[in-house]
Amino acid sequence: MSCTARDILRQALMLYHRNETGEAATRAVVSRAYYGAYHAARAYRSSLRVPGSVGQASGTHQQLIHQLQFPGLSGHEARLSRELGNALMNAHWHRVRADYRPDDAIDRQSARQTLTQAARIVFRARQRPVKARR
Repeated sequence: MSCTARDILRQALMLYHRNETGEAATRAVVSRAYYGAYHAARAYRSSLRVPGSVGQASGTHQQLIHQLQFPGLSGHEARLSRELGNALMNAHWHRVRADYRPDDAIDRQSARQTLTQAARIVFRARQRPVKARR
């Protein structure tokens, strides 16, 4: 990937710190932060020995979240996977509001919360498990 999850998150942080007025800029911050987190979480899921259960989830984002929340693993890997899945679910909710619900008010506090959560996901997802050799 020529653009990493950290690059996308960094762009969201730069947008946030520009202090641009207007809700459109705030919505862009939420969206960019989410996608940084999404790509980090997806890379983490790909590194797992077992990808996790999709269950009844539909759509790429919901399936990733469900796979992380129900990893089919135990121990530290399972705890970290569930942590990432729960955090990504929350960030996804903010992103859906920012991108698809123009009548919902999106303020800088929502953007800050999403940025904080996204940064945590990007950081924690770097703690990838080592796949067992076959």
